[in-house]
Amino acid sequence: MNVYGKKMELGGRRSLGKVLALVLVMMLALGGALIQPSANTRAAAFLTITPITWNVIGLDSTDVTLGPNIYPIGARVCNTGDTAAANLVSTFVWVGVPNSNINLTGPSILTDPSLAVGACTDFYFNVAVTRSPTAFGSFRQYHIVATAAGLGEVSTPANRELFVKPLELTTAIDIGTISGPTTVAVGGTYTFIVQNASSPDLEQLENFINFPNNILRIKQVASTYTTPANATNNKLYADACGWDNNITPPPPPPSSYLSCIGPPNYTGGQVGGTVETTYIVDVLSTGVITLTNTLYGYSAAAPAFEYQTGTSADQLVVTAINAIPTVSPTVTGTPPTPTVTGTPPTPTVTGTPPTPTVTGTPPTPTRTVTGTPPTPTVTGTVKPSPGLSISITPSQAKLNQTFTLTIQATNNGTAPALNTTIITSVFATYFGVAASSTKGTATFDTSDRRVTVAAGTVNPGETVRVTITLRVNSTATTNVTLSTNATVVGTYGSINYTVTSSLVTYVVEATSTLPTTGGLPDEPPQAGLYWPLILGAALLAVMGLAALGYSAWAKSHNPEWAAWFLSTGLILSGVAVAFGLAAWGLSAYATAKNRPQASAPGGFAATASPAGRFIPQDAGDTWLPGDATLEPETLPDYPIPTPTIQVTPGPQDKPPDISPANRIVIPNLNVDTVVKYVPYDGLTWLIGGLKQEVAWMGNTSWPGLGSNTALAGHVTLRAGGDGPFRNLADLMVGDEVTIYTDQNVYSYRVREKQAVDGEDLSVIKPSKDPQITLITCTDWDPSQKIYLNRLIVYADLVEVKPFVNPQQGN
Repeated sequence: MNVYGKKMELGGRRSLGKVLALVLVMMLALGGALIQPSANTRAAAFLTITPITWNVIGLDSTDVTLGPNIYPIGARVCNTGDTAAANLVSTFVWVGVPNSNINLTGPSILTDPSLAVGACTDFYFNVAVTRSPTAFGSFRQYHIVATAAGLGEVSTPANRELFVKPLELTTAIDIGTISGPTTVAVGGTYTFIVQNASSPDLEQLENFINFPNNILRIKQVASTYTTPANATNNKLYADACGWDNNITPPPPPPSSYLSCIGPPNYTGGQVGGTVETTYIVDVLSTGVITLTNTLYGYSAAAPAFEYQTGTSADQLVVTAINAIPTVSPTVTGTPPTPTVTGTPPTPTVTGTPPTPTVTGTPPTPTRTVTGTPPTPTVTGTVKPSPGLSISITPSQAKLNQTFTLTIQATNNGTAPALNTTIITSVFATYFGVAASSTKGTATFDTSDRRVTVAAGTVNPGETVRVTITLRVNSTATTNVTLSTNATVVGTYGSINYTVTSSLVTYVVEATSTLPTTGGLPDEPPQAGLYWPLILGAALLAVMGLAALGYSAWAKSHNPEWAAWFLSTGLILSGVAVAFGLAAWGLSAYATAKNRPQASAPGGFAATASPAGRFIPQDAGDTWLPGDATLEPETLPDYPIPTPTIQVTPGPQDKPPDISPANRIVIPNLNVDTVVKYVPYDGLTWLIGGLKQEVAWMGNTSWPGLGSNTALAGHVTLRAGGDGPFRNLADLMVGDEVTIYTDQNVYSYRVREKQAVDGEDLSVIKPSKDPQITLITCTDWDPSQKIYLNRLIVYADLVEVKPFVNPQQGN
């Protein structure tokens, strides 16, 4: 019995050991499984939505039956994630108090099958105003939401509202004409252009065609204006003075919607002149549409909301069909059956017919046919008929931005076009060129700088689309207007044909821009990678402690188990410690990568000399050359100019602090780094070589002179790694920012954040009260590989204290 009992004990102990070992292996496997896919599970689509239209709508002030009463109201949806968004749906939603004078006309839900990574699409919903004088002064609130498969909703602000104003008809606006195809096919994408629509200079301007979005849906819009020079816009609505869209409830007229809140997006606060707008639309269903253009806006000089709409002479009638039909030759008449004249007589034979003697070859009888069979008649000429269109978007671009040129060659004839070749005009050396084609191969010749596509045979009704990307390189140092066209050549039998498109004009701009403070995409750090290790360490520690505790109990109750559980407990505890150390290491690494500019313990007071403090550079922080421009290895020490003092201090006044900014501390971002002066070269600020420093932008105020001091820092570095402003978007209202000079310490509180275009220099204009403006890049575009916008953080001065250098003692 004892022997048997010992065997049972030993067998049970081994079984338990196997179970514990199996549990350990399963936990290790689970930890590995949790850790391994963490990088992969990050891939996801992420939607953003932005309002893109004016909220002032209206009717003719004297006769409500005239002029427009349907207005496109829209939002732009972008995919800023790292996978495509499928089954995109946008919905227009009324909120608040209903108003029978303002209603949707057409669908309230629009869809897109997918939205690529980094791409944007526009959703415009048509809103109708009831043609009644009672509509004036009425308003209705709304918002636009969007979602996609597996994603939650994003929404425009819920307090946006449409407000009905009287519109004054004016002859000062030349509405222009609409050009584009008159027959389109369902599923196709087409371009319509309004040209030579001129207007007086207006503070607000909207130029639009009323596309019925159940038949033709706007996907993209691009406009150019001559006032101010080379102004562009990628929306229907041009805001020249910062319109207030958040009036709830609106104040009584005439003050409602009649003020600019600034800062202006265009110099002088006006936009207009010659206007050209390009619309890219998708065909959703069949129908006949009459397209009419309308241009309207607000004139502060009048003051009035002015408009002009197209007449029948300016309209374009478009027929949307299921498919472009091919033409088959039609044969008129039926060839007659040959008629034989007379009946051949039957010969009479008497006696035995003699055997005929044949000399030579007997002739073959020939049937006699009266009349000539007619040749089949074909209506129309059977031959190819090439058509060629060309468009470009946007109409204006700067350094490192891209133009997209689209060429469409369509065979509108009744026979195949053979040996079809599409050739562009010469592209300037301002561009890097890439091209693709839906048929054949697109080739860019670097010697003659043309794109050629050998498309071969193009059948009737077939379209070949060529897409050319033109990236502006660093040789563009001045503003220049360029024109491009294309030619298609081919054959049909003995016919050689050549068709040349019209010219498209576009502008390479070298105007002033805020500094480009971004290198690689600002992907979020993988700080959560280590949590499975923490979980595994905790579970292993619990099991190890349990085993050690059981071994202590087993010493007096079952000594043979004690040693085994002691060793098992020590092993589990050791593995738990290893997991914990690995988690700590990953956590420390992620924190270091996320905060490469961490301040010293004890805060800014621990720094001996602010001018001498500099954070060591990462090994991967070396900047790479871009195009033909070489970046300096480090930021040069530019000479700092002497500021101009506007007010001379009195004999009892303390002289103003004109010492330069040399250090910035942002406690909530763990930033403590050097500030260095960078000059303005007439186009932008010379930040080449800037890495972990923050650039004090020349032409902006000294901290001690009481105006706007602008400071720019990188969000990411070109060769990898985070910049000092990597987490600038995390700043909250009320957060502290401290700037050091040789004389004083200036404390600021964050007031506001916003994103602006790179050319919006209004953010650095002088301010009445002392403030700082922090600038970095935002909105990475993976297709163009640039940051589209700048993130701006404003902070107001709250305290000034003398600077005391700890090394100087008392």
